[in-house]
Amino acid sequence: MFHRSRFRQAACTFVLGALVLVFSTASGQAASRIFDLHLVNGEGNPPVTFTISAAYHNCYEGNVGIGQQIGAPVGGGGYVTVTLARVQGHGCDGENGVFAIEVSNQPGVLIRFNFDNAGSLWLVDPRNIQPVGILSAKQSDESYVFATQPRQRVSAGKVTGQWVRVCQQFCDMTFKQEITNTTTNTVETSSEIREALSVTLEAGVAFGGASASTSVTASQERSVGQRMSQELATAGMTGTETTISLSLEQMEERGLFAVWQWVATTQLSNGQSIVLTTVKYTCTPAAQPPQYLPDSPEDVQACRRQTASTPVASAPQAGQPVATNVPSWGQIVPSAGAQTDVTQFTLFNDGGFPWSIAWIDYNGTVSPGGDVIAPGTSWVVANGAKTWESHWYAVSDSQGFLCSVSLRQGAVVNFSQLTACRR
Repeated sequence: MFHRSRFRQAACTFVLGALVLVFSTASGQAASRIFDLHLVNGEGNPPVTFTISAAYHNCYEGNVGIGQQIGAPVGGGGYVTVTLARVQGHGCDGENGVFAIEVSNQPGVLIRFNFDNAGSLWLVDPRNIQPVGILSAKQSDESYVFATQPRQRVSAGKVTGQWVRVCQQFCDMTFKQEITNTTTNTVETSSEIREALSVTLEAGVAFGGASASTSVTASQERSVGQRMSQELATAGMTGTETTISLSLEQMEERGLFAVWQWVATTQLSNGQSIVLTTVKYTCTPAAQPPQYLPDSPEDVQACRRQTASTPVASAPQAGQPVATNVPSWGQIVPSAGAQTDVTQFTLFNDGGFPWSIAWIDYNGTVSPGGDVIAPGTSWVVANGAKTWESHWYAVSDSQGFLCSVSLRQGAVVNFSQLTACRR
């Protein structure tokens, strides 16, 4: 009898000397002309079948015929047994006999054995077969054990986290914690992969979206990774969800342009790539990605910011256009004092640095316009068709992003629609 509970294999390296195989010798078998070959499916492997190959045999005599399957399918750690007769009769007495075993998860591979009249058994090509399995020495009851390599547990490499923009100008979206295998294009529900990710996250998550000037420390990255690990370990297999709903008006009132989701990526030890989406999100006043980690002070207030109050414009000098909005960073005025059916407007730089003008399309793509407004000068945007498309103009200086102007579809420009007018 082969006691499976006494059979052990190393997790990563198959060491035959570490196997403990105990057999009880059948009465009279050691003195007979038969011996057993136990075929073990390595720990952790999916079920397989073992078959006596019809492609390679000579002088084979056993209790399982040529081309036949040996017993039922065997799960990881299980085994089946074939009983062999020592080489005898048919002109083979004292000569070597040969046969081969096929394993269902190793298509095209023949595990070839030699055996003789003395009850010895050995592999024809042990070096090339070692990745498949290893043959033991003769046991005390004169049996042998061939065990396939155990399945290696999956591990995950270093995790990188970054903010991914999911919507801009308005946002109605549900965020879900989910593990996606981008190699197989499937959602992972395996507890083994979840555990592998959780273990790796404990060591921290590298901030992939940080610029050279970002002051994110290793301690902060480690804290974020540990929180993600805990959330992953405690969440159900289907993950958790949260929803955000911000209209265009709400985002403009709060000085927001884009919403971002925190996403982590890693590679498994089997070469497959994993994307972990989370329920964490944040907001920014422009198209540039956040330069902070989840749950940081900047993140907590990011989606709640309010537009700075707009000071009242002073009375215009004679010959100067009337300013309908004068934020702290400069002026936006309609040309020639027009209040309706506006065909153009003017940006006036009353700051101390030159302004650069860029256009942001509805996808959030920033296209530098190449126009620069020097301090004390103006920049005019004209629209001969009298109809503004829904896009944004971004204004920045050498100190960073200053403000963005949202122009909605229609003939009238609402100059109070200003966002991100704070440094």
